[in-house]
Amino acid sequence: MDITLLNLIRGLFFIGFHADRADMYSKISQYIMKGLGAVVIHDYHEYSRTYKLNVKNPNQFKELTHELQTRSANPLLIAAYVEGGANTPFKTRYGFDIKLQPPGTQANKSYIDTYQQGKKMAEELLNLGVNTNFGVIADLKKGETIQEKRYFYSDKPDEVAKRVNMFYNGASTESGFAPVVKTFLGGPEPIEKQIEVFKLLLNKDKNKADAIMISNNINNNIDTVPIACSNYAISELLRDNLGFEGLVIAEDYETSSAPENIDLKDYLILALNAGVNMFVISNNKRPNLDNFEQAVKIIYDAVDCGELDRSIIEKSYKKITEYKAKKNIV
Repeated sequence: MDITLLNLIRGLFFIGFHADRADMYSKISQYIMKGLGAVVIHDYHEYSRTYKLNVKNPNQFKELTHELQTRSANPLLIAAYVEGGANTPFKTRYGFDIKLQPPGTQANKSYIDTYQQGKKMAEELLNLGVNTNFGVIADLKKGETIQEKRYFYSDKPDEVAKRVNMFYNGASTESGFAPVVKTFLGGPEPIEKQIEVFKLLLNKDKNKADAIMISNNINNNIDTVPIACSNYAISELLRDNLGFEGLVIAEDYETSSAPENIDLKDYLILALNAGVNMFVISNNKRPNLDNFEQAVKIIYDAVDCGELDRSIIEKSYKKITEYKAKKNIV
C-alpha cells in the first residue's frame, strides 16, 4: 500500500459528516488524521430529515471547528454554503447574527456596498472558524420568480461579473479566507452568455477569481457527460480559452444530478482526467460516510492499474497547497 499516494488522494476531498463534535475517535477525526484535506458544514441532514447536524449554536460550532483543525497536520479547509438570507447553515434561530444580504437585493445598491458585504461575510465566517465559502454566486438569473430575484444578481453577464468581482474582492481582503465562485456552466442559458460572465471575471489584472466550482449538470451542447467530467469544458473552455490557472472544484456529487447519469468510479476518473482538482461529497443523503472511503479506493486503484496517471493527483495536490498558501491558510 502506497501511503503517500493515499494521503495525496485524501487531500482532494471536501467531506460532509454527521456530528456536532469531532472527538479523537470520531469517523471524521480519523479521516482528517489520515490526510483528509477539507470538510463541508451543513445544518440539515436530508437522509434523516434532522436539523442542527453540525451547527447547534455559536459556542458549540467554534469548538467544533477548533477540534477539526487540531486533528489535522496541515491547515484544514472548512467550507460552508453561505449565500445570503436563509441560504446558510448559520441561522438566526440557532443564535447566529450573520446578516449577509442575498445577491438579488444588491441590485439597487452601490458596488461599494457589495464589496462591504463580501468583507463582512469573510470576517464573520473566520470568527466561527470557517475559512472557505461556496456561496459566491456567478449564475445568471433565469426568471422573475421571487427565488430568482432574491438569490441571483442579474440576467446580464456584465452586471453579474461586476457584482461578483466586488463581493469576491471584499471577501479576499481577509487573510486566511478563501471564497469560491460558482457555478461554471451551471445554468440553462446559452453557453456564450454563461462564459461571458467568467470571461469578464477572469479578465482582471489582480484579485481575479482563483477558485471556481464547476457544475455537474449535463448540457448536450457541451458534452454528453457532466460538465465536471468534460475535458472540453474544463481543459479547453475554462483553462485554455479563459486562461484560468486556479483551483477547480466539482460541485457536490451527491446532491447534484450526477448520480443519475454516471456512477462514482467513472465520474471521479473522468473528472480528474478533465482537470478537476477537488471534489465535494456531502454525505447529506446517506446514513454514513462510506462514500469517501469508496472514492479514495477508486482513485487509488485507478492509479495502481494505470487507468489514471499519478502525476494528475500530484499536480492537483500541489495546486491545493499553493492555493492555501496564496490565501494565507497556514
